[in-house]
Amino acid sequence: MNESVRSREAVVNKIKRLPLVVFLKKILPILVFFFILLLTFLFGLWNVRTFNYSKSNLTNISEQDLNTYLHEYLDENIFVLSLSKVEEKLYESNGYVKDVFIKKVLPSKLDIYIEELVPKYLGYSSDKCLLFADNGELISEVCEKCEKECKDNKGVEMLYLTSDSYIESRESLLYYDEISSIQKVLSIFEYIVDTVEISNGIATISDTNGHIFVFDITYDLDIQLSRVYIVCQKIDEDMIEFKRLDLRFDRPVMRFE
Repeated sequence: MNESVRSREAVVNKIKRLPLVVFLKKILPILVFFFILLLTFLFGLWNVRTFNYSKSNLTNISEQDLNTYLHEYLDENIFVLSLSKVEEKLYESNGYVKDVFIKKVLPSKLDIYIEELVPKYLGYSSDKCLLFADNGELISEVCEKCEKECKDNKGVEMLYLTSDSYIESRESLLYYDEISSIQKVLSIFEYIVDTVEISNGIATISDTNGHIFVFDITYDLDIQLSRVYIVCQKIDEDMIEFKRLDLRFDRPVMRFE
């Protein structure tokens, strides 16, 4: 019996010394690791389950809407998921999205930071009501053939713009540079632009206190802005009460009624 046991031990020892067995023993931890990893893939441990927006200060976009946009990416493997595609989807789905930063958080979460565009200009022309951001980018088309409804949608800190021609070009506010330049100069003297009406290149601008300023935006605007700066300085110094100021002429025309 002892000889039988010794014989089996000898066979086992011989098998243990075989190159293949020695090699398998060396790589066994690696094989076990990859086997467990394979099981985690098969059971979906690394599939996207959650979208987190905790670092985003969302005002005009709801998390529910964002989850709807990104629903197609749920259960995709987090390692093969293309973040650039997720970013592109967000840009295409909501006009308020200005910038997006996405980070993968293992095992199954995407941390998403979104910077929103700030709505600033509400414009109506060509029977369309368009919403623009403070940088002039088009956010969305609000409604069509709805002039009254468009004006009623204007927020307190927004500017309402009407024109007898197009106000949008390449998804941007066509008169953004001109209007923002006028706003900056007028704000120096605490005139806050409320509405802008453009007709044949003439911009009639009303502030929140009912003052009216007239500019020709097809002419050299810098000259007109220089005029309004000089005249407004004089208005402040002499405490002049006025109703309308026309900057189109070498000698600006002021009305007091």
